[in-house]
Amino acid sequence: MTRKSVPAELVLEYHMTDENPEIGSFGNCPVDPEFTGELEVGVYIDDDTVGAPKELIGKPLQVRLSGTARALEEFGKYLIALARLETGNPTPHDHFEDVKNEYGGMIHLIAERVQPE
Repeated sequence: MTRKSVPAELVLEYHMTDENPEIGSFGNCPVDPEFTGELEVGVYIDDDTVGAPKELIGKPLQVRLSGTARALEEFGKYLIALARLETGNPTPHDHFEDVKNEYGGMIHLIAERVQPE
């Protein structure tokens, strides 16, 4: 397999407000990505069988995130913006409730940056 590097220029967008961490007020956040309704998540037991949520507990899992090229690109830029966000919030996060569940319905996807252990 050959490895190829392709430079990319990204414009990261943020909503910036005055923060006051002492009182738990955090407003800085990346601008929500477009096209999250074109993303889809599926969760599987890692032996290619499909199971109900309670059947997944304690088993190795496989998570499939798929989407259109534009949805994946926008969500990727959002994740980079979340990783680089300057904030006093120790766990900045956002909720996306329009992501499709591969099995029907919707997924409430939460993207969160956590502190290293």
